[in-house]
Amino acid sequence: MNMRDRVLSARPAPSERVTIGEAEVDVRQMLVWQYERYERWLVARGEKDTPSIRALLLVSTVHDPETGETVFTEDDLPTIDRLPSRITDAAFQAAVRLNFRDLPAPGDAAKNS
Repeated sequence: MNMRDRVLSARPAPSERVTIGEAEVDVRQMLVWQYERYERWLVARGEKDTPSIRALLLVSTVHDPETGETVFTEDDLPTIDRLPSRITDAAFQAAVRLNFRDLPAPGDAAKNS
């Protein structure tokens, strides 16, 4: 197998199973197109408070473990923003671990100051 084929060969995105409210979901590493969409959302969001970064990340990473489909759509952003943060915390933390390994976990920066 040549280098191109090795790089492009399909492999499942890493994921973690977590609970949001009463539901078990898979939080996955974003695919290239999902990461690009997430970055576009952040740029469009600018300095506004909504949609939250947490909601944007959950829409991009939370999947149904049975079907593999994403659980949320862009239309769900306002609803996700109104959920108690504790309900979404495990999914958000998993999304950060899977997608931003080189960044400190939320709260770590405060501990190191």
